[in-house]
Amino acid sequence: MTVASPKYIVDTCSFTMLRRVYPREMFSPVWALLSDLATSGVVASIDQVLEELRVQEDDVVTKWAEAHASIFLPLDAPIQTKAKEVLARFPQNFLDLRKRTSGADPFVVAAAIVNTAAVVTEEKRTGGRAG
Repeated sequence: MTVASPKYIVDTCSFTMLRRVYPREMFSPVWALLSDLATSGVVASIDQVLEELRVQEDDVVTKWAEAHASIFLPLDAPIQTKAKEVLARFPQNFLDLRKRTSGADPFVVAAAIVNTAAVVTEEKRTGGRAG
């Protein structure tokens, strides 16, 4: 399935938070709804988020993500161009100077802009998870 026009672009932390807050074995309807939204093209993410999920080795989330791999958009030219603009305008919001990388975040924002979608994240304005 190719995602035509998703309404939501999901960041890595929201996928991992889902497992902590709504364990699949207790909240299977929540996971079923997410699967339906993914299959219908309402929810998407980017390839880099899938890679971050694989590195975290969260079996439940990684298995779900790999079963829905088609929702993870490639970092095509429009997303990369928009990510450069986002990084240029808001470097303090995305660059981790300790790691010398930006991670998936600017690409998540760029994918949302390119697709006129909302970003789903658990991060707060000052960096790090909300809560």
